[in-house]
Parts: sequence; C-alpha cells; structure tokens
Amino acid sequence: ADDFPMPFGPRPAVFIGLMLTIGLLCSWLGTLCWNQASQRLPTAKVGPLIVFETLAGLSYAFIWRHEWPPLLTLVGVVCLVIGVMSAMKVKPTPVVIVPLHTSNER
Repeated sequence: ADDFPMPFGPRPAVFIGLMLTIGLLCSWLGTLCWNQASQRLPTAKVGPLIVFETLAGLSYAFIWRHEWPPLLTLVGVVCLVIGVMSAMKVKPTPVVIVPLHTSNER
C-alpha cells in the first residue's frame, strides 16, 4: 500500500501552492534583497557572503542527514572560513590621483 502518493503527496493542491509560495519568496524576494545588499556593501564584504551561502548549504545537508561531514570536507570548510576571515581584514587603500602639471603653469 502506497501511503504517500507521488509526486505531490496526498494533498496536491496544498503541496503545489506551498512550493510556488516558497519558490517565489526564496527566489524572487531573495534576489531583490541580494541585489539591494550587493549595491550597498563594498565588494570586499559581498564576496565572502557568497562563500557563507555555500557553507550554509553544506551545514543544512549534513544536519538533514544527521551525520558529520568527512574529514576532507571539514578541511575545505576550515580553508574557506580562514580565507574569508583573512579577506575581511584587508582594508582597501584609496588611490590618490596627482594632477599633472602642464607646461603653461610656472
């Protein structure tokens, strides 16, 4: 006996409505928020946010599986975190433009 009819479950209308709502909010609204944040933050701050998106995805996957990541994955995560932390310490130096003197000025 199939207790959970595939692919939409016992209440397909609820499932499809929920998936459309989640898709709209996560994709469309998330993209709008990301665009606003990336325009307001300096590039040195936006880049590391992309790395943390990857780390969040890995975290959710291993939490879902109820297992720890393999050693090589943990080494990669540590390298990513160290890279992000070292990038966050970099302070951009302003470029000073010195005007050239023309031959008419004495």
